Amino acid sequence: MVANARDSLGHAVELLAWKDIGSDHTRLKHAIMSSAHCIELLLKERLWQVNPAFVWENIDKYPSLEARTVTVDTAISRLKKIGGVKITPEDETNIKALRTTRNAIEHYEWITTEKEAKTIIGNALSFAFHLLKMN
Repeated sequence: MVANARDSLGHAVELLAWKDIGSDHTRLKHAIMSSAHCIELLLKERLWQVNPAFVWENIDKYPSLEARTVTVDTAISRLKKIGGVKITPEDETNIKALRTTRNAIEHYEWITTEKEAKTIIGNALSFAFHLLKMN
C-alpha cells in the first residue's frame, strides 16, 4: 500500500510542479484525486500495521479480496481508538474537506478557486508526510 500511496503522492506533486500538464483546473482536479488516494492508502497501511484484519470493514472477512475495506472515516476511528494514533481535529477537518472535494469531482460538479484547491492539496500532502514518518 505504501508504494501505491507514494505513487499517488508523487503524481500530486508533479501536477502542482509542472504547469505544462493540462490546464490549471485539470491539474488541480487530478492533484486532489491523487492526494485523496494517497491519504486513503496511508491510513489503511497504518491500520494494517496495527492489525491487518482492521483494514476490512467486517474483520471476519479478512483476508478476502472480495470483501470491502474500511472507509477513511472508519480507518481514522480505528486508528484513534485501537491504534493509539494521534490525529488532530484539524487533520480530521482537512481530510473531510479533501474527501468531500474528491466526491464532488467524481460524482457531481466541481467548482472552486485555485487558492482553495491548493489549500486542500497542501493540507493533504502535509498529513501524508506526517503519516509516512509514522511508518
